[in-house]
Amino acid sequence: YFEREDTIPENVKITASTEQMGMTMDMTMAHTADMDMVAYSLAEANMNMYISKEKVYCRYEIQGQETWIWAPITNDLEAAQFESMMDDSLVEPDYITACAYRESIEEDGVVYDLLDLSIDDGFSTGTATYFVNRESQKVEKCVMEQDGSTVVCLIEEIDSIEVPEASENATEGTVEDVAGVMMAVILAGSGMTTE
Repeated sequence: YFEREDTIPENVKITASTEQMGMTMDMTMAHTADMDMVAYSLAEANMNMYISKEKVYCRYEIQGQETWIWAPITNDLEAAQFESMMDDSLVEPDYITACAYRESIEEDGVVYDLLDLSIDDGFSTGTATYFVNRESQKVEKCVMEQDGSTVVCLIEEIDSIEVPEASENATEGTVEDVAGVMMAVILAGSGMTTE
């Protein structure tokens, strides 16, 4: 099953939720042929990034203040930075050390086969459970346990990713500015400030 490349849709949206150090974080990743999207949502801050081949748009909100920024992607290094954020493989097949079939269950009229995975990425070990839709043979849910935290991922097929109209008023910046926004959102969301 894990040697197949079609276990997750090509045009995909993955919604993940986790709690770490008393902080709840929701994250969304979406991918199509011409656009990627990543979003972080924390208690005090949130951010959405829309990434095409030529530019990135970023909407962020800290303490109720919403701002849009955009930046051109000018070289391969900048493009690679964004690509590294968009890993939609859930669990890297090379890190799977064992896999076992647990059982089949039915949720909302859909039959799922549950696969239990053991994971070792060289730094830490963990487990994951894949919920495989028996009819489509695609993974629709994944529950990962690693380093004492649980991440629940929901996987769905999408048609496209639309950049909101509000992006038309975005201020131009650089890729470094966008990276700085991302750090500010994570720090603000964790209750820390950059001051």
